[in-house]
Amino acid sequence: MEKVDIDGMKRKEARDKVAKLPRKKEFLIETLSDGRRVFIRTNGRKTSKVNGKIMKNLDFTVHYDNEKGRLNYVDDMLMDIFEKKHIIGEKGVEILVNAIKDSIELVPIKEIYKKYPKLKEFEKKKLPGHSIEFLLVIIKVLALQEDVNYWGMKPSGKGKYEGREKPYNALRDFFIKKMSLFSVIKKHMLVPSFIK
Repeated sequence: MEKVDIDGMKRKEARDKVAKLPRKKEFLIETLSDGRRVFIRTNGRKTSKVNGKIMKNLDFTVHYDNEKGRLNYVDDMLMDIFEKKHIIGEKGVEILVNAIKDSIELVPIKEIYKKYPKLKEFEKKKLPGHSIEFLLVIIKVLALQEDVNYWGMKPSGKGKYEGREKPYNALRDFFIKKMSLFSVIKKHMLVPSFIK
């Protein structure tokens, strides 16, 4: 499987690189320290939009080895981190949310761990849910998927589409601004898996 390296790129560069990949193929994004691979398949079904204009289908789907279902913003981010909060505390969650912001800005994982050494300490604890490394990589790729699907979009009356900032904004609103889960889901148009 061919590797596609997007770390350290500018947002538009990474979007263009992924959008130009051949269709109906698999591409490796990252191999985690536990050996699992995170990869994309260029077989997504959404029609991509650039500055409000419908483009051809550039969408992709996000996968990982031994996956047990579709990834979901609410289940795989908000609720996963909420469970970790009981162990790493408020300050720990703030560090994790800042690390996620760096990840969606395509800062390489190794640099994120150097910048936030507490992440290594957290991983030594028995944390529920996904590993921190897994969350950082998956959220990075899901955020890139938002850019591929909605580049420069401005839905009527709602301002600029969040794109890559969507996962970070949802996490910040829930954990830092203390908005209710219902309000976060509504504001960021997230869909919990139990509704699908």
